[in-house]
Amino acid sequence: MTKTNIPITGPPRCGKSTLIEKVVSRIERPVTGFFTREIKGKGRRVGFSINTLDGKEGILA
Repeated sequence: MTKTNIPITGPPRCGKSTLIEKVVSRIERPVTGFFTREIKGKGRRVGFSINTLDGKEGILA
């Protein structure tokens, strides 16, 4: 089985993470990777979480 890397880029809030979440939930092949999510406090960005595609989460910054 050939592995293919597909980088996803775009401006903030254009749907990159949503696209990945939907694709991963529909395919029947193993996937690896991660995405980041903004952490907000009082309406401001205060950091980022890192989320793996197998469901683990941690603080990135």
